[in-house]
Amino acid sequence: MRMLWDKYPELPYMAIAPWPVIEYNGQADWVASVDLVESWLASSIGPHYVAWTWSMWTLHQSGYCSVNFLRERDTTLFLLKWG
Repeated sequence: MRMLWDKYPELPYMAIAPWPVIEYNGQADWVASVDLVESWLASSIGPHYVAWTWSMWTLHQSGYCSVNFLRERDTTLFLLKWG
């Protein structure tokens, strides 16, 4: 089971951006969307739990993802790519 939030470590900079919409046979594939964002984060920002983590947030909108970053500049890069 996938969990899109991480309790530890709590990194200081948060960014919220829309999930990319990937469709297969006319239906949205959220697993492919998560995989796409995770692979981009790993290759462009750095390792999970070190440079970035999924974050909890209270907007409760399924069309958006929230990520915390170690460095502020990575927040900007993420928003430029996905925001």
